[in-house]
Amino acid sequence: MAGEIRVRSEIATLEAIVTSSPGPEFDLMVPENLESYRQRKDGALEKNPDYLLFDDLVLLSAMQAEHASLVDAIRAVTGFKNHHTWRDLLVQTLGDPAVRADVIKRALALEDALYHPDDRELDVARGLLEGLDAPRLADALITGRDPHDNLPIFSWPTPNALFARDLWAVVGDAAVMTYAAEPRAGARCCCRA
Repeated sequence: MAGEIRVRSEIATLEAIVTSSPGPEFDLMVPENLESYRQRKDGALEKNPDYLLFDDLVLLSAMQAEHASLVDAIRAVTGFKNHHTWRDLLVQTLGDPAVRADVIKRALALEDALYHPDDRELDVARGLLEGLDAPRLADALITGRDPHDNLPIFSWPTPNALFARDLWAVVGDAAVMTYAAEPRAGARCCCRA
């Protein structure tokens, strides 16, 4: 989005909006992604690192049709040029070499923290991610798959890039990010627009 962002009213005319179109990441979800807790071998419950904030598996084609209707309604208010997609903004962001390197580093650190791949697996994933152009890197980060052969890079896709609730909003000149699932210790306002 070009220009300065300043939102000073909750009731003024909607000028621009960002949506996230449902994509192939939803077809990669499995029942293990629907439970926030899972049972360990000793019978105790633990948080499920594979939980993806969804109550049920979805039919991608139906979700895409509903999303297209929503986008048509949004564009009727904002106009075509003021509707932005999250994926397009991600691709633009990944065009910055420093940001790109940081995103790859953080994505691999999260995979390591949750699933503990060995060093060789992390090195292979790093090499794959670093070799992708920005659009394919965005796809890989969202689907968890290599866009060339559809083989896994990460343990799970990231369908939470599309969420039915507001993930962030602009207040003044700050983008305020929310956590739709649970409160997080130390959560704070994020970045200046």
